[in-house]
Amino acid sequence: MGDISEDEANQILRKACPGVGGCGIAASFNTWGIAMEAIGLMPPYSSSIPAEAEEKRNECFAVGKLVKSMLASGLRPRDILTRDAFENATVAIAASGGSTNGILHLLALAKEAGVEFKLSDIQVILRKTPVFANFAPRGRGTMIDLHNMGGTPVFLKLLSDSGLLHGDCITVTGKTISENLIEISSMPDNKNLLANVNEPFKPYADIQVCFGNIAPDGIVFKVSSFKDTTFRGKALCFNDAREVVKAVESRQIKPGMIIVLRYQGPVACGMPEVLVATAALSVPALDGKVAFLSDTRVSGVSHGAIGVHCSPEAAVGGPIALVEDGDEIFFDLLAGEISWIVSEKEIINRRKHWVSQKPNFERRGYLADFSATVAQANFGCVSKSHYTDCA
Repeated sequence: MGDISEDEANQILRKACPGVGGCGIAASFNTWGIAMEAIGLMPPYSSSIPAEAEEKRNECFAVGKLVKSMLASGLRPRDILTRDAFENATVAIAASGGSTNGILHLLALAKEAGVEFKLSDIQVILRKTPVFANFAPRGRGTMIDLHNMGGTPVFLKLLSDSGLLHGDCITVTGKTISENLIEISSMPDNKNLLANVNEPFKPYADIQVCFGNIAPDGIVFKVSSFKDTTFRGKALCFNDAREVVKAVESRQIKPGMIIVLRYQGPVACGMPEVLVATAALSVPALDGKVAFLSDTRVSGVSHGAIGVHCSPEAAVGGPIALVEDGDEIFFDLLAGEISWIVSEKEIINRRKHWVSQKPNFERRGYLADFSATVAQANFGCVSKSHYTDCA
């Protein structure tokens, strides 16, 4: 908009991430790396070693020996992927202030592994897990900072000392989580990044799950910068993320509103990431003063009161498709409830007049095949053709 020069903008772009590879904050990439160390599928330290560090080169060479050892001993991924291991991964995502995309991945991996682990199970863990890490976007820390403190095992040791991990879960090293952490005897003194066992940054996770008449199969909230645990507002509905941006620019969106963005789910169009919309809502006049509900997903850098993965999605007739401007919506994060304040009679009437807006792809391709076979977000968007309960 002319506020800074092009040269200054380029300088910011070049220095925004601390090194090459995935961005160094607790966004989707690093959330999943931490989760995979916690679940036992990644070697210790591997998620926090910087891409250009010499340790990363050494780690890559060591992986070959690790795989050979697993083959020789008969240790297989399904031996590692137990119910307790999935609980460990969920705790790590919650305590790190991680991305909502990690929840999608956990659900999908559990489905593939044949482990009974549902969104309702995740909800219970998120409610009781405090936030112990202060990575951006909730704070200023990065994975480089964690690496300099000793790496992801230091964070997992903190969770273990807090009694939040199942320490007897086997990992790719052939040892348990507790055995992998046995050499970490004390916590580094960096309270800006990692909290004390008895003094978490927040008593409950930045991610919470709600169920209700607008989201019978669940909606996942990210509330890292949202201080209240409840919100009540009137809906303003959109079917295109770019229209949200235009509405912000024209000041159509006011504090207290709940922005509903639908027809963006896995069946509708492959569940795109809509940072363009959530970023627009983070302007000073609206930041923390509006809520956002959608059947799609968002970037891990998004913040505010953001509800995503609403299931079932609008394209398959989910209730979110029937919401109209001015409808009142209320959610209580710690109660795990979301309510669309519309009578059942009115909902039935609206459904009679609802017309499906399923995608009409002009030619076959990967996205068309994906949309035709994908399950809903509460199943992790796996291929429903493989699972009868996803149909």
